[in-house]
Amino acid sequence: MATLLFASDGRLHPLWRYLLAAGYAFTVNLFALFVVSAFHPATLPAFESAYRPMVAVLLLAGFTLLARTADRAARPLGYMGFTHRSPLEASREFLLGLGIGGAMVGLCVAAIVAGGSYQVTLNFGAWAWKLALVELWILLCGALGEELAFRGYPFQRLLEAFPPGVAIVVSSALFAAVHLGNPGIGRVAYANTLLIGALFSLAYLRRRNLWLVWGMHFGWNVFLGMVFGLPVSGFSEFSVIVTGAAQGPWWLTGGSYGIEGGVVATVVIVAAAPCLWLLPRRETYLQPEPPSAPESGI
Repeated sequence: MATLLFASDGRLHPLWRYLLAAGYAFTVNLFALFVVSAFHPATLPAFESAYRPMVAVLLLAGFTLLARTADRAARPLGYMGFTHRSPLEASREFLLGLGIGGAMVGLCVAAIVAGGSYQVTLNFGAWAWKLALVELWILLCGALGEELAFRGYPFQRLLEAFPPGVAIVVSSALFAAVHLGNPGIGRVAYANTLLIGALFSLAYLRRRNLWLVWGMHFGWNVFLGMVFGLPVSGFSEFSVIVTGAAQGPWWLTGGSYGIEGGVVATVVIVAAAPCLWLLPRRETYLQPEPPSAPESGI
């Protein structure tokens, strides 16, 4: 019988599993900050290049353990969204997401070119290429960590406990809240962060895998920061080889926060939602893995 503590199948209620996962994610971030800060990295890239992968690895390990024990999942990685028929299919999903994220940024930059101005400075020095590899690693691990925390195991437990709309609002609001400390953030930037969090959640619901969503998140950040050389959520550290300068009204360029702080980004994110829903629905991802039966003693 289902209770407030346990579901009808005998597993811990999904809401409690969500709270466990959310608390673990919060603790992991504090732990990684403390450990990496103890080594006093000289630069922000040095700090981020250790902090971001540490968070991603710890989240992946902790959520795998939760899925195996609390959910009784026989294949925890597939259960939490890293599901695929083959490595090639996983790569295709990731690259599809990469293309979607890049196309969205490209539309925003095209609007800036049409309504304002956009200039580029290039740096092809050896040191710039080395630093670019570091920044690429940071963006890849950062996108993975955030997707694990906000569209991975915790979000999936919210989907068990509440209707999808509620799960999307809760997860996206928290996703936006963790960006409140970013430099230059304002109301429009917060709203856009919430909206793109909802868009990533929608992508997960459509395809039921994290490969696509990870690719979208990474694609948005890498095209914004490294391909077009513009600020990523208020940070300009990723403009290593390409440094872009966007000129125009704040609603067009987003000001110092980058395009994520402007109204053009709002329009692109909102317009992307119905387009994303046109993607073929992956039926093989829609059936949750049944919990394995607990071992019985003799």
